[in-house]
Amino acid sequence: MRLLLSLILTLLIGTTAHAQSLVIAAFNVESGDDTTAENVAEDLTRMPPLHLWALQEVEDQAMLDTLVTSLNDATGLTYVGRMGSTGGRFEDDFLAYVYLEAAFAHVSFEELQAVGGSRLPLVMRATAWTGHNLTFVNNHFNRGNETRRRQQAINLRDWIAQRPQEAIIAMGTFNFDYDFRGARQGGNRAFEQFADGGHVSWPEPMCLEADNCPVTGSQCNPNYASLLDFIFLAGAAFDWPAVTDLAFLDEPFCGRDQRGYPDHRPVMGQILLGGRAETE
Repeated sequence: MRLLLSLILTLLIGTTAHAQSLVIAAFNVESGDDTTAENVAEDLTRMPPLHLWALQEVEDQAMLDTLVTSLNDATGLTYVGRMGSTGGRFEDDFLAYVYLEAAFAHVSFEELQAVGGSRLPLVMRATAWTGHNLTFVNNHFNRGNETRRRQQAINLRDWIAQRPQEAIIAMGTFNFDYDFRGARQGGNRAFEQFADGGHVSWPEPMCLEADNCPVTGSQCNPNYASLLDFIFLAGAAFDWPAVTDLAFLDEPFCGRDQRGYPDHRPVMGQILLGGRAETE
């Protein structure tokens, strides 16, 4: 698996007292009959031991428990899972976090009622091991209802704009249909509305610059051959140095979809907390 270049050099979890890099991923694990918890766990444990995963389409608590147990067994670390209360049309695609317990303190959760949609954004506030207070916002915007998706984008944008002092990391499946193949690169109307006002920054996946993103984008369905999954920074984190990329780029990831594996690639990110390394 091709990893972020800097990620290879700075996997600092539990190894360096002054590590400033937060390593995260957003991963739509595709709930439903064609995906199994064991196969999702296999993909999670093939990735490096991150500080936090923001997961979309977690089927139920049993699935989340399987993922957490598998990570703990594979890494020897202690991860904790937390699932939101709102699913989608079939009530089996919940939002969830899995995070390294030792990396965060003062952890709390809330769901953003004001944003709306089939799955309310799941917020996790925590103090990182560096002392930085972080606000994660896990999202899965509506796919089939463009009007609702656009309103979600506006509502979340406005919620973010009201919190300039919070270090906000918004991540997940936004369904922004960012087309990187044509002469005009850009997203759909919801993407434009979310970006309006300049309240969020987008550390674009490295595969865009390298021109080696998968032809179907961040997922496997050719009907949506674009980027649907994102990591954004906002508020106090707006200009923190960050790199992101899609995982599993050097393997036939999508060929496994019919064998019970997820149909979205994880979006991995490394963020330098506070914008600069701590001086010793």
